Amino acid sequence: MALSVLVVVLVATTVVFSLRWQNGHAADARRNDAVAAARQVALNLTSINFNTADADVNRLISGATGDFRNLFTQNLDSYVDIVKQNQVVTTGQVTEAGVQDINANIAHIILAVQSTVRNTAVSNGEVRTYRMALQMERHGDGSWLVSRVDFVP
Repeated sequence: MALSVLVVVLVATTVVFSLRWQNGHAADARRNDAVAAARQVALNLTSINFNTADADVNRLISGATGDFRNLFTQNLDSYVDIVKQNQVVTTGQVTEAGVQDINANIAHIILAVQSTVRNTAVSNGEVRTYRMALQMERHGDGSWLVSRVDFVP
């Protein structure tokens, strides 16, 4: 009898710990995926070349959703025109990224980004540092898309 009770307790304990481990592993994967997607969005926002502006902007739009996508799409032509007229070349680099908070479908990611900016006014280049707060939304296919971008002072 005591042996049967011990076996039941061991099996139950194993099941509970196994479920907790699986849930923790899934949460870690979700967090890592959200941060990776946010890093890519930040790079897409801070890396543009007047020679490839249309493709660069399309890459940004493909990673966007909701209000951010709508707002950016509405201003797309004027943005691309400014980039081309001023011969803008920017190269971004994400230096830090972390999760502020996350649930199953929404993640708030904070990023530190450096970008070297060259244009007709700054031909030698100028390094700029940005802090960004991105809201990422998880879609049915598991992809994370940006729905809001805030530049933090």
